[in-house]
Amino acid sequence: MLEKVIGCEVERFPLHRKDGYTIDLERMMERIATGPDLVVLVNPNSRTGRGLMAREVCMLLEAASSRTRFWIDETYIDYTGESVEQMVSRHENLIVCKSMSKAYALSGMRVAYLCAAPHHLEELRAFTPPWVVGLPSQVAAVKALEHANYYERRWKETVLLRSALAIDLGGMGWEVIPGSANFLLAHLPEEGPSAGEVVAACRGRGLFLRDAAAMGASLDDGAIRVAVKDAATNRKMIGILSDIAGSTARAARASLARCAS
Repeated sequence: MLEKVIGCEVERFPLHRKDGYTIDLERMMERIATGPDLVVLVNPNSRTGRGLMAREVCMLLEAASSRTRFWIDETYIDYTGESVEQMVSRHENLIVCKSMSKAYALSGMRVAYLCAAPHHLEELRAFTPPWVVGLPSQVAAVKALEHANYYERRWKETVLLRSALAIDLGGMGWEVIPGSANFLLAHLPEEGPSAGEVVAACRGRGLFLRDAAAMGASLDDGAIRVAVKDAATNRKMIGILSDIAGSTARAARASLARCAS
């Protein structure tokens, strides 16, 4: 949309597996210091789950010229406690977009909100359609925000469940990327099936995972994304994945035996 319709020049900042998909903060600061019109940052990253600390985002803001705007998507930030939402009062070129679909379990409501200085809000209002968020969604969002303590407990619970799930996936030989969202990105063993094959096999068992290969140029056909669920569901997922891994290994051995004969 930005390149082909609006005609912007877009410079991407790729993350690589060999670096653990971590952001090279110094290199990003150097690029930001050149004076782009807009910096778009998804924090934590929606593919990898990796994120920046609030102080690191502040460093990026300070490296920018006064003409550079920052649009930061914080859909998964509540799992980290590192939001920069409050910084909009000190940085007039900072715009923070907050979806409530994930951390507040309101995906069906399609509700989000935006924090920015008044001059940005007035400019954006001219492009915003009327009634963009329906009344039921508004009511659900307000009620959710009134129960911050409940959600904070659930976010902390998700962190513990994510850690346990990462250990179990790593035990199967998966390369699990340390993340800070409600999912895990992992790479399957090179000698095993592709992510697409595992996803298809899981679908037949009623387990739906994400083939992450199409989510970014730096993700290969062994990249898979697993959502963090409750403890019982996580155990069930590991059981299904272990069965599939065992079936795949047996099939590979049988194939080798046929070739040998």
